Parts: sequence; structure tokens; C-alpha cells
Amino acid sequence: MGGFPNSEIGTVLSELDVLVVPSIWLENTPLVIYSAQASHCPVIGSDVGGIGSAVVDGENGLLFPPGDVAALTQCIKRLADDRELLARLSAAARPPVSIHEYCAVVDSHYQALVGAAS
Repeated sequence: MGGFPNSEIGTVLSELDVLVVPSIWLENTPLVIYSAQASHCPVIGSDVGGIGSAVVDGENGLLFPPGDVAALTQCIKRLADDRELLARLSAAARPPVSIHEYCAVVDSHYQALVGAAS
């Protein structure tokens, strides 16, 4: 399909059945997964780092062990064979929290730690 401007990522992802992210290294903040979730595009991803934090296996996507081609193949086949599961995963996609919500959570944890230390 070629490249596309970043401003169109939501449109492009919303037209996909599923996004496959077969990372073999730790991902701390998988922005493409957050974009997919915001577009209600389920993700099949390696169960590493931030991917496993953003994708709940069987709820809003599917996870497989990194580098396990057979397991990835099974995930793809599962969704190809079970369109109802694909629809459920899409409906359960969780858009990421906003930066303001994230900062509020971090600040809350920080305040609790500071309060506990005094």
C-alpha cells in the first residue's frame, strides 16, 4: 500500500482488519498500537514490554511469544476463521489515555510516595 502521511494514520488503521506487530525487542511505548486501538483496529502482537501492556490477549487483541512464527500463524488463522472474535476484539479496543490523564496518574502515585516517606 505504500507510505502515507502520519495525519492519515487513523483512517489507514480503521480500514485494516488487524494490525500485526511482531517485535522481537522490548517496546516501551508502542505508538502504532495506541493508534490502532484508537481506530478500533485489533492488534496481534509479540508479548513483550509495552505491547503486552497495551494488548490484553483475547480481549482487545492477541499476543504470541516473540519470534514464534507458528504461534503468530495460529493467531492470524484464528482471526481469519472466527470473524465474530475479530469483531469483539475490535469493539473492545482501548484508546490510550490522554497525556493529561497519564500525568494525573503519575502525579497521584508520586504524591502517595512522598506522603508515605514523610
